[in-house]
Amino acid sequence: MTTNPADHSERTQFSDKQWNDWSHSKQKRCLSLEEQNLNTYVSLSSAPNDLSPPSCYQATPLIRKTIENLVAGNIYAISLLAKRPQIDGAPTQLSWSIDDIFHHRSDLKKTDEWERFIVDFRATASEHTLTLGSVEPEEGVVRIEFDDIRLYPHVVEIDFENEEPKLIQPGESLKLRHFTLHNQGGKNGSEMGVKNTDKTVPGMSEKKGIILAKSQSSDRQRAVFELNGEYGYIQFAWTQVHYDCTVSFHDDLAANPLHTIDVKGAAEPVSPLNYWVRYRSNEGKLVKYIVFNAIDNSLIDFMTMKSPSILTSHDKNSLPEIV
Repeated sequence: MTTNPADHSERTQFSDKQWNDWSHSKQKRCLSLEEQNLNTYVSLSSAPNDLSPPSCYQATPLIRKTIENLVAGNIYAISLLAKRPQIDGAPTQLSWSIDDIFHHRSDLKKTDEWERFIVDFRATASEHTLTLGSVEPEEGVVRIEFDDIRLYPHVVEIDFENEEPKLIQPGESLKLRHFTLHNQGGKNGSEMGVKNTDKTVPGMSEKKGIILAKSQSSDRQRAVFELNGEYGYIQFAWTQVHYDCTVSFHDDLAANPLHTIDVKGAAEPVSPLNYWVRYRSNEGKLVKYIVFNAIDNSLIDFMTMKSPSILTSHDKNSLPEIV
C-alpha cells in the first residue's frame, strides 16, 4: 500500500507566546498577545487605519506567512478562531489574501464566544503566501481577537516513511508532519513513537509506524495524537493488538469524547489481531484529537484523514474490522 508522502499541515497556537513565523505586516497594526483563562491569543485594538490599504488586498494586512511544501492541485483549509468582543467597537471583517490576491472575507459578530472560520483554497504551486487582514470602517475603534490558526489538506494520507525513528518517554511529546504525539504514560514508563515494524502485515503495517506501549504487557498507556487539522473521517490500521484497547475521538479533551471504539485483543496474546479502524463524526463535529488506551507493543500505520466537506457515502462509521 502506498500513500502520498509530500504534503504539509501546521497549527499555530500563541500559548507559548511564539508567532510560528507569522510576521507583522509592514503597516504595523497594533497587535498584542493577551492572556485570559490560561489561554494566550492575539488582540487588535486600534483607531481606524489612517493608511489606505493596497488595492490588491482590499483589506488592511495584519500578519502574513509563506507556506512551503504544498502539493499543487490539492485543496487546503485555512482555519482560525476569532471574535469581536462585546465592547465598543466598529463592525469589522477578517480577510484572507493568497499571494497578495484577495481571496475571502468573513463577518465578525459582536460576541465574547470564539467562532471557527474555515476558508478553502486550491494550491497552484508548492509555495503560497497567506495574509490575514481586517476590513475596517472609516470611523470607530476596531477590536478583534484571534487564535489557533491551522492550515491542512482536505485529505491526508500518512505512512510515516518520511518521519525519523524516535521514541518518547512518559511526559514527552514528538512533533510529526500532521500531528503531535503526547505520551501521557503509564505506571511503568512505557515508550511510544516512530519505529520500524518488526512484523510486516501487507497493506497494514510496513516499514515505519507509530508504536504504542512499547514492550509493556502490564502497563496501560494513554497516548494522545493532537492533530494539526480538523477532520470528519479517520481511518487507520492497528496491528499486533494483544490485549483489549480503546481509541476515542475528541474535539475538546476537556469534554466527553465524540466517540469511543473498543478494540479486542486476542484470546491468546501470542497471536495478536490486526484491525482496520474507521470513524466518521456527526455533522458539525470535528476531530482534533485521537486518544489511545493501549497495552503491549501495538502499531498504528496507514492513516487517512478527511475534511467533512469531501466525505461521501463510502466514508462510513464501522466496527473495528479484523483482517
